[in-house]
Amino acid sequence: MNRVEPDTFDVDVIIERDILERILNAHVVTHLYANISYSNPGHTRGFEAAFDRKLREMGASRIEFTATGSKEYPLNSEDDGMLQSIVNLSEQNGYVQATIQSTENAKLEKIDSSEHPRKLVVPQIVNDVCSTIYNTIRGIIH
Repeated sequence: MNRVEPDTFDVDVIIERDILERILNAHVVTHLYANISYSNPGHTRGFEAAFDRKLREMGASRIEFTATGSKEYPLNSEDDGMLQSIVNLSEQNGYVQATIQSTENAKLEKIDSSEHPRKLVVPQIVNDVCSTIYNTIRGIIH
């Protein structure tokens, strides 16, 4: 949750990590669109941290990115690079859409992370529902 204006907040749904890993581990990424905001300080490392800091310093409440490649000239998915940073920041701070080819012989496939929210599974209720949900969420983010 990021403060946008006095008395308003921007809330993003956390995305299921598996769908982001499919983008990052794809054989080819031909298109990437992301709508993200910056994260809370201290949650990123390397280039991703520098990129996130620059987004915060820029002062925009939300930022959109579009990158287009092709099967012959796919988007570069190097470790600690731009594509990885954008996808990772979208996990808790926005959403991403991508066109990927998961393996060399697979067909192109469109992925929209907004269709894959992280689901909270509460195995059993301890004491009361509110404290159980609170503790389950706290365990995920810490």
